[in-house]
Amino acid sequence: MINEKVVAGLWRSGRISSFVDDLGNHIEIICPGRSSTRAGCDFQDVVMMVNGGKAVGDVEVHISSDLWRKHGHDRDAAYNGVILHVSMWQHGKLPVRLQDGRNLSTVILSQYINVKRLRRLAGCPGQRCGYMAHRRVDIDKILLSEGRQRLENKSARFAAALLAEGAEQVLYKGICRALGYSRNMTPFETLADRMPVEFIIKHAVKNRPGKQALLTGAAGLLPSQSGLFRFEFYAGETAKLEKEWSAMGDQVRPMRLSDWCFTFVRPVNNPVRRLAALSYLLQRYEEEGLLAGLRRMIYSIADEKGSRRLEDSLMVSEYYSRTNRYDFDLYQRNGATLIGKGRAGEIVMNILVPFFTAFAKYKKDGELEDKVIKIYTHYAALPGNELTAYMKDLLLRGACITLDACRQQGLLHIYHCYCRVKDCARCPVFKCRRPARA
Repeated sequence: MINEKVVAGLWRSGRISSFVDDLGNHIEIICPGRSSTRAGCDFQDVVMMVNGGKAVGDVEVHISSDLWRKHGHDRDAAYNGVILHVSMWQHGKLPVRLQDGRNLSTVILSQYINVKRLRRLAGCPGQRCGYMAHRRVDIDKILLSEGRQRLENKSARFAAALLAEGAEQVLYKGICRALGYSRNMTPFETLADRMPVEFIIKHAVKNRPGKQALLTGAAGLLPSQSGLFRFEFYAGETAKLEKEWSAMGDQVRPMRLSDWCFTFVRPVNNPVRRLAALSYLLQRYEEEGLLAGLRRMIYSIADEKGSRRLEDSLMVSEYYSRTNRYDFDLYQRNGATLIGKGRAGEIVMNILVPFFTAFAKYKKDGELEDKVIKIYTHYAALPGNELTAYMKDLLLRGACITLDACRQQGLLHIYHCYCRVKDCARCPVFKCRRPARA
């Protein structure tokens, strides 16, 4: 039986790369993209040439073309980024439409392939980079160089922020952004501006629940604001949070529930839980401050192994229980820590290292800069994600390379700068290619 998984495997394999859509456009696929985990498409970062012009966007895959309307995609704005509808067979009228009224072209794959040979493509891996497959490339040196370049780019953004805001607020906003993950980064940054760290420390001195109340109330996610939670949670600890927030009066304008994303967000990544985690971090470093406390941790690292202690300084081991319902029972999951080791490592790599690199240069502190660079270049690999898995499959399939955190960052830098839009001419993998031996 041919199902959508088989059709997606056919698309991912790149077996069909040139065709004419239902609107008469000549299309050549440069990159079939990567499997998507967000709402609105099956593949994202697809690159193709349409009548000679380059187009980058999303692709939605179906067994039959009529499923576009049956699934309600023509009424869903999340699908307005789709640039091509891929279907095995045509059922019903074409073209289909996007929610914003535009026509969307459809390609019918059954016109281009022997359907009987499709089943084995269900688990087919994606395409490998052609320059890796047919040329000898010193990929290890490239990853190390690109990883350092990614650090420089991130550090430069923090350096610009330090010229506009205080260092404590810049670091706090960076940690907020990291706690938001990909789907709630922007809302967390907005929250950091509305509820600055200085305001929290001033109005919730030695009061961890008070800090949580200020953060959750400013986010508009308290039970009385959001309407997401059951009435019985207005009692006990939740009642204390509501009371703390009510005492603020009109000093802070709360965000709206619609500002936050809950779709495709794992329960442990619920924004309410991450705000509780942030309150614990602020309480932990209240006396000396986030900046001074974390800088002290960096200075205390004597060797490469000690760099992993930075994760311990950011972990929050408190977890959901009957008395600590950090998400107000929206999701009931016992034993899930608020910030685990994996997320703490991500904050170290993406926030602490680039921030303190910029801060050390700003303060002309050579010792601190050397410490941070040493941490970055010797940090062990972090848990992978969908992007690192995609890039490993693209560049490192069959290669004997041990990834550390710096080289993982190199993979991400190559993806964001070159692979995402298929800018192969500027890609270091292309530039460093050498003819294979005869």
